[in-house]
Amino acid sequence: FGNVAFAIGLAAFTAGCLMLAGSAVARIVPLPIILLRCAGAAGLLSIISGLLIWASRREPLRLGRFSFEMPSLENTRLHLLASTVDLAAAAGALWFVLPRGGIDFFTFAAIFSAATVLGVISRLPGGLGVFEVVMLLALSGIIPSDGTLAALRIYRGV
Repeated sequence: FGNVAFAIGLAAFTAGCLMLAGSAVARIVPLPIILLRCAGAAGLLSIISGLLIWASRREPLRLGRFSFEMPSLENTRLHLLASTVDLAAAAGALWFVLPRGGIDFFTFAAIFSAATVLGVISRLPGGLGVFEVVMLLALSGIIPSDGTLAALRIYRGV
């Protein structure tokens, strides 16, 4: 359940960042601002809808011969809150050690979220290498690469 809550928290964090920093993200990702913001809103609405459906479900979830007892809505909300706060704190820690300059926190957090997603999908322990490459590519042209590399080394060391 913890991994599912983390994934949903990551999706919620990314969706919120897209809604808040859509215009800045559009400079990095060649998509229209309105599309990015709509994608963020659709993501948040999907998560909220899923939680409402989850809350109305009283019986265990059955998949073939397997049965899964659903955690309480309160437990689910706490897990999602914890994963979102964890991601925001991790993004904040890396953003803090980056050289000051051309990127605001919400834009950075959206990039951080994408790098985290790609690192998780890669199935490498800690997304090692994938996360760093995505961060370097996304921040190139905004922050000098040597500053980004130094910040990533500090971040991984902490």
